[in-house]
Amino acid sequence: MKYIDVDDIKEKIIKENKIKMGKETNVYKSDHIVIKLFRKDRKSPFDRISDEGLIKLSELDLKIFNNPIDIIVEDSVIVGYTERYLNIKDYEGSIIKINFDALKEDIKRLSYNGFKIEDIFYNYTFDDDLIFFDMTSYKYTNTKKKMLLDYYYKKNIATINLFLVGLTMFDAYKHGESYEFLKTFKANEYINKNIKDKYYADYLKEKNLK
Repeated sequence: MKYIDVDDIKEKIIKENKIKMGKETNVYKSDHIVIKLFRKDRKSPFDRISDEGLIKLSELDLKIFNNPIDIIVEDSVIVGYTERYLNIKDYEGSIIKINFDALKEDIKRLSYNGFKIEDIFYNYTFDDDLIFFDMTSYKYTNTKKKMLLDYYYKKNIATINLFLVGLTMFDAYKHGESYEFLKTFKANEYINKNIKDKYYADYLKEKNLK
């Protein structure tokens, strides 16, 4: 991770390079990366991650989560970040494309570094494998308290389970959709009846062994 002054990328954050105006950031493409600058008129219902949390995210070694690469500053204030460019694709029914082991390891790493996952259900793509992006709504707590970190891990597993069951079993969370309450309810119902506190992939393994 390094810090980039916004003045050094002025030629890249131009109208011609702008590819998206999200609820939280204006997004510009530059070769194999995207530049995301925080909007002053932020529309997201989620709180933005703290500066400390954003820096911590950029330092983690993650495989399934597209975490920030570099931090963008203006007058010593953090105003954005860069991350790897992704082609946004929907799930096409091939569960083999999901690296469940790597996903579980990423969840552990995030959880035990103080992160609680938020706003993931439409912030994903399939770029050879499942990838989550737009991580700046995650909650960050700088703590070493094992009880709290264990709680984050349990909550993060529950969030990932809901996403995976909704996506793979109920055809939910396609890009462009929103507020799929019925599909989410069905996914929750299935989890409560069958999976409970297990990780979805562990449940599938046990089920296939029977």
